[in-house]
Amino acid sequence: MIEDIEALLANYKKYLNTGRKDLKGFGHWLVQEDLKASTSQAINDYGQDINEHYGNSDSIFQLYGAVSMLWGHLERYKHMLVKSALADMPVNNVEEFVLLLYTEIYQKPRMKDFVKDSLMEVTTCFEMMKRMKKRGLIGEETDPADKRSKLIYLTEAGKEAAALSKVRMSKVNEILYHNATDEELRQIRDTFGALAGYHERVHQYLQRHTFDELAKDPGGV
Repeated sequence: MIEDIEALLANYKKYLNTGRKDLKGFGHWLVQEDLKASTSQAINDYGQDINEHYGNSDSIFQLYGAVSMLWGHLERYKHMLVKSALADMPVNNVEEFVLLLYTEIYQKPRMKDFVKDSLMEVTTCFEMMKRMKKRGLIGEETDPADKRSKLIYLTEAGKEAAALSKVRMSKVNEILYHNATDEELRQIRDTFGALAGYHERVHQYLQRHTFDELAKDPGGV
């Protein structure tokens, strides 16, 4: 108990050095300091996990592992952030938001085009569209150019949901990349653009070949 009080007083002295004095602000400051400490610890843990799995070498395979591990953690943080942002929205997840946005952009796209472009598993994608149609967010009609195909469009409720969701998802992006500089974001954009182009070729390659064939020469794609 005494140790806790001493630690609290020590932190309060640090807080006073920031030039602020109100107790309410001190509480907020403590929370932020705790977050910084836990974040620093998490980053150190990533490094320890990487070294434990790959050793202390500076090989390209260790670098692959480090990037993948950090990317995976970031994806999970993004998932939690999106879940919070869309908690009270008509759409439940990123995939549903993307469908609304895609339909808004392409104005009555063909269902099969969205399935192809979304890279989702076919059955899962059609089930999602079925649920969104049932909730009144999208509608469908026969493609006049191809009676075997269906077009999808936004209902009035879907248009409203798209508008609301775009505001929330814009805030998600702002929060997600808030501590990156403009230059860092441009570098990330260019790197991800190059990776996306390569993986589109990989995706097409795997339509005709096996993973083992790809693994033998990834650079040959």
